[in-house]
Amino acid sequence: MNNDNIETNEVKGGEELIPVSQQPVVLDANTLSKNQRKKLEKIKRLRENRVEKRKEEKLKKKARLAARRAAGEDVPPPKRWKKMEESQCKVQVVVDMSFDHLMSEKDLAKALHQLQFCYAVNRRADNPLQATMKRKSATKGHRALYR
Repeated sequence: MNNDNIETNEVKGGEELIPVSQQPVVLDANTLSKNQRKKLEKIKRLRENRVEKRKEEKLKKKARLAARRAAGEDVPPPKRWKKMEESQCKVQVVVDMSFDHLMSEKDLAKALHQLQFCYAVNRRADNPLQATMKRKSATKGHRALYR
């Protein structure tokens, strides 16, 4: 693996080098602006309440469905999407991402976003294509998105 473009710093007390992207970020309250502190606090609050909020949303949804059923409305079951293997369409589309090392992080992020959108639309189609993404190796940060 070529680590020429990765910044590294020495770890105290050892010779081991850790990429800067993997080092812990220390945020000091004195170095952050008031808006940055507010945003961080908001993110922390949202993360802490995420599980409870999802449970409440599920309970509300169940209550709404139960109320609709009690009112005599016809509630269709949730739609189950076809798996690509079960599709009648046997056309295979392969996206070759082996040239991702030539792309900047920004371009790669845009390409992956477009591929995620295409994959999601394909999954919801009546007869989805056999879509696959291939790559040679993973070296940059966004590479974890497509394994």
